[in-house]
Amino acid sequence: MAMIENEMEKKVYKVEDVQNLLGLGRSKAYEFIENVYYDRKPFRVLKIGRSYRIPCNSFDRWLNGDEERERVRAE
Repeated sequence: MAMIENEMEKKVYKVEDVQNLLGLGRSKAYEFIENVYYDRKPFRVLKIGRSYRIPCNSFDRWLNGDEERERVRAE
């Protein structure tokens, strides 16, 4: 199973991945992702049962500031 995961490019982050990327504690990471899910911005969050999944491309664009640049260009 681990070999399959290594061969496939990751398409979604788990909350734990976002926690590590942003340097947040566990509670703050879940609070942040839950708020993003209900606000539907600044990036996409999927809820599957009781689990959250964050599409990598959407989160990475937000983290790199690409979302803001696109919004400014559109105005």
